[in-house]
Amino acid sequence: ANINVMTIILADAAAAAAAEIQTIARADYAAGRGPFGETWARRKKDGALALARPGQTVTFAAVGVEIHGEAEGILQYHQDGNERLPRRRVFPSPGEGMPPAWETAVEQATGAEMAKRGIQT
Repeated sequence: ANINVMTIILADAAAAAAAEIQTIARADYAAGRGPFGETWARRKKDGALALARPGQTVTFAAVGVEIHGEAEGILQYHQDGNERLPRRRVFPSPGEGMPPAWETAVEQATGAEMAKRGIQT
């Protein structure tokens, strides 16, 4: 396959993978877990799962062949934590790589897009 076809395949795969990653990530957030399965600290005031509602607003979308995640303001403060808020990550830290489940979503989406076009891996 030529480079233009591969770029199209990878862009289509990124779009499919972004949707799957969003589903996986939101399920983790709803269960009070971060991207690598780390358990988030419960809310201090009542012991409830923290960030359940904001976690459901996180979006993932393809931008060309890249997958970008976006989170509302409150989640940005929890990404690294501070003296007031415990660390509750919604995204991997820079240089950390993707969580295995997200990586699997990318691999499966890429394989599916290539198979649609009769390209064997």
